[in-house]
Amino acid sequence: MTRRRRSRTGHTLAEVLISTLVVSVIMGGMSSVMLLSTRVLNNTGAEVCVSGEVTDQITTDLNLAREFTERTATAVTMKVPDRDGDGQAETIRYSWSGTAGDPLMRVYNGGDPVPVADDVHHFDLSYLTMTVAAGTAPPGEKELEEQESAEAVLISHDNAPGGSLKDYKIQANKWCGTYFHPTLPSNVTKWKITRIKIQAKRDGGASGDMAVQIRIADASYKPTTTVLAQTILSESSLSMQYQWKELTLSGLEDLDPADTHCIVVRFNSGSGRVAKIRYEKDSADTFNALLVTTSNGGSSWSTYPGSRDMQFYVYGTVTTKGAPQW
Repeated sequence: MTRRRRSRTGHTLAEVLISTLVVSVIMGGMSSVMLLSTRVLNNTGAEVCVSGEVTDQITTDLNLAREFTERTATAVTMKVPDRDGDGQAETIRYSWSGTAGDPLMRVYNGGDPVPVADDVHHFDLSYLTMTVAAGTAPPGEKELEEQESAEAVLISHDNAPGGSLKDYKIQANKWCGTYFHPTLPSNVTKWKITRIKIQAKRDGGASGDMAVQIRIADASYKPTTTVLAQTILSESSLSMQYQWKELTLSGLEDLDPADTHCIVVRFNSGSGRVAKIRYEKDSADTFNALLVTTSNGGSSWSTYPGSRDMQFYVYGTVTTKGAPQW
């Protein structure tokens, strides 16, 4: 598939959604939560309030929502930031049948519906919304300016304790790389990769070269066919001993914080093996990074969570609304 890099000539869809959401939550969502939590009937017929824990849970989810895919008087489906470390947004749905006495249900990431409040008699998610210009602060609030950080190491794996260093030999159909997903501030709006480093050396002669790529990763931590950037690394530029090879790739600005990525080192030209890439086996695992390999030219990929990591560094910057919030 082809995926075009996001342009910054205007505001991103995320910014528009977040701007609209903030006002929606402040003017409508919060009052809706109060409505949904007002009254149910107990066994004696007396009116009691729904548990404050339920109200707090729904309020928290609404405040964190990045996108609504359903908004009716009795149901809401929203996407909230990653909570389980897989790099993907979570989908949460609250719904009530409209029949007095039925429970209020919650569904998390398409799982089984779970009742969060029983015997509900009133539930109203009527919304008060208003449209605001993208990037505009809610009424009464000062607009936070975007600021870009200095360049820093965003994620890496070097020589971790307990591991043994191994070679991966790049050939026509045998390639390797690493999945990576750096930990970013919670208020990040975009980030960029400025340069990367990998450990590489010649494999005998200097007869070929490799393509070093940054690709979008899928939900299984494997490279997709979407190549965001590429540079050619000639075997003749490598020595007979392992060395850190620094590479600068263009076109890696304005990256979406929700996306995950892979470095891919693939055969480009030559005969036989064109280089060796170093990885580490059975070392202390690097969070959100793991070795990926293919033996059929990228038709399928293997991953090694918790057991093997390619040696690499990813440098870059992050842009946040106001000071970074970690």
